[in-house]
Parts: sequence; structure tokens; C-alpha cells
Amino acid sequence: MHLRLSRTAYVVITLVAGAVFFALAIVPGVYEETSPHLSGSVSSGVLRDQGAVLGHHGLRHEVHWLGSTFQLSFHVLLRKLNSIVAFGLIALLLQRATGWRGRHLWATIGLLALFSAAIEVAQFVWTDGKEGLGWNLVDVACGAAGGWLGAWVEKRLARPRN
Repeated sequence: MHLRLSRTAYVVITLVAGAVFFALAIVPGVYEETSPHLSGSVSSGVLRDQGAVLGHHGLRHEVHWLGSTFQLSFHVLLRKLNSIVAFGLIALLLQRATGWRGRHLWATIGLLALFSAAIEVAQFVWTDGKEGLGWNLVDVACGAAGGWLGAWVEKRLARPRN
């Protein structure tokens, strides 16, 4: 059985799913429990010096974290894969809501990367995000990868079957 929904229904479902994912991403308890933690010291004195020259404590903190060693545990890997799948679902819904049906790959990737970046900004503002710039960039890349995944799946589903 193939369920057919109108584009309006897909628009509503896309907006609701996006709002739910956005809200879950900024709930402090969820964010704190699933956030990867960085460890290690600055791997390059140059990065520390650049942060000091810039003179802005927050930016120095970000440069410090960007220069830190990432610990990629199994938990963090699962979290990132989950993120890609979630963004892929949003991308698939977006494809159907817009009627793109597997086309406009770069637009889909760009929109999902922007959505991911908006989540990162919201996490920083509302949850006092401590992941650091490096992990923020990884998360935005996961959003973009999810955008690609959703468009790719939709393109495969939209193919005429013989």
C-alpha cells in the first residue's frame, strides 16, 4: 500500500518534524546528556597565541577547543550517525514538500546545513553550549550529509519503476 499525501500535508509534517528536532536539540537535559566532550590541551601554541592576540575571551575559548584533541567514542559516533539520519528524514520531507523529488541536491544540502547551523547557534545561546567550534562544524557537516542522504533517497524513490 502506497500512502499519498498532498504537498500541503508534507509542508506541515516537515515544519512539525523540524520544530520537534530543533526543540529536542536545545533542551538542556537532552543536550547535556548527548553532547560529546572534548579533552586534551591545545595542540599548537600558535592557536593559543592567535586567541590571545584576538583578545576576546570567548573566541580564545573556541580556538582552544578547535585545537583540542577530539575523542570519538562509540557513543559520539552513534550520536553523529543519528544526527545524519534525522537530518536525512527532514531532507526527504523537504524534498516532498517542495516537489523537488530528488532534484535540487545542493539547495537541499545548503538548507539542511543552515538548519543545523541554526541549531548550533541556539544550543550556544540557550544551553551555554560547550562543544566548541570544532564539534559545531562537525554537526553542521552532519546536517549537510543528512541533506544529501534525504535527497538521494528521494531521488531513488522518485524513479519510475519498470
